[in-house]
Amino acid sequence: MHQFKKELSIPLSRIESAALVHYGNLGHLRQIHLASELGKVVVSFGLGESGRAERIFVHLTSAGVKVVPAGRYVRGANDGGFVPISMPSK
Repeated sequence: MHQFKKELSIPLSRIESAALVHYGNLGHLRQIHLASELGKVVVSFGLGESGRAERIFVHLTSAGVKVVPAGRYVRGANDGGFVPISMPSK
């Protein structure tokens, strides 16, 4: 079992909106973009983690988080003023 350090915690009540972004050559990679008072928070999922991203997005929308249209994927920290987060695989 892996141990991960908690880097950022945002209560659901403070998430203003969410978008699920498909990218990659075949649209096989995912990012979840969250809007909050922090600005845009981007959660990137690696190869083989699309299902995990989809389940998290469904959880967010089921909890009442507003869904917004997906924009373009974010490449790096200088790509538009956001907080980058990676979801490590098991």
